[in-house]
Amino acid sequence: IFNIMDIKTYDLQPMISRVGGKTKIANQIISLMPDHKTYAEVFVGGGSVYFRKPLVEVNVINDKDKDIIDIYRDMREVGLDTKKMKFKASRHSFEKLKKEKKFVSKKERLFRNIYLSKFSYAGNRQSYWGEKESVRKVGTQHGEVIKRNAERYIAKLKKTHILNKDFSKVIQEYDSPDTLFYLDPPYSPKVSRWGYNVPHVSPEEVYKAVKNIKGKFILSYDNSEIIRKTFKNFHIKKIKTTYELSGTRQPDVTELLISNFKLK
Repeated sequence: IFNIMDIKTYDLQPMISRVGGKTKIANQIISLMPDHKTYAEVFVGGGSVYFRKPLVEVNVINDKDKDIIDIYRDMREVGLDTKKMKFKASRHSFEKLKKEKKFVSKKERLFRNIYLSKFSYAGNRQSYWGEKESVRKVGTQHGEVIKRNAERYIAKLKKTHILNKDFSKVIQEYDSPDTLFYLDPPYSPKVSRWGYNVPHVSPEEVYKAVKNIKGKFILSYDNSEIIRKTFKNFHIKKIKTTYELSGTRQPDVTELLISNFKLK
């Protein structure tokens, strides 16, 4: 249908948004990356960094949330079908689709999963974004970014291993001196506050998974004492970002970038 070799697979916007997503600082994070042959994002979520950065020899994305991984796997297989999909905000449709767990096709499942991400509060896929938000976004052509860039998303995902495993297993599996891991784990206070239904991962678990790896890692975390203390043996850089949610902006949020090599 189209030649994958001719398609630009970097500088893409994320297909779905998640709170604390890295859209605002993705380019900054990518500019700090050392050379690598294998790249793995073990908590991919919306994949702001993955979609923005150029592909390397081996590319890996992983998430424990099967719905998120199904979005990427289904997009890879039947992504061109999104061009004909119609996304209209409706509480009734949202609640109905949320209950659906069996699908006749990958196309149907892809529609459902994109819909729940698009029209949920803070992209949490659990609660409808509400009538006020529908009014605020009146006239918006929902899903246009995905439709317009469908070929580019497909080309990128076709060159990527898409996994639904525990993050530490992915680290063990792909660790090598040529591997770069980017980790953006669910931050405990943020996750509960926005109603995300994701398994909590403690800073200690993350520390244990990365402390002795052969490869390099960059880890995003909130700027809290527990994080600074847990990762005190590594390089820590402060970085400014902005959180945006349903039209409200929280500027000047400090996040930490933690790594096992010196960040420039």
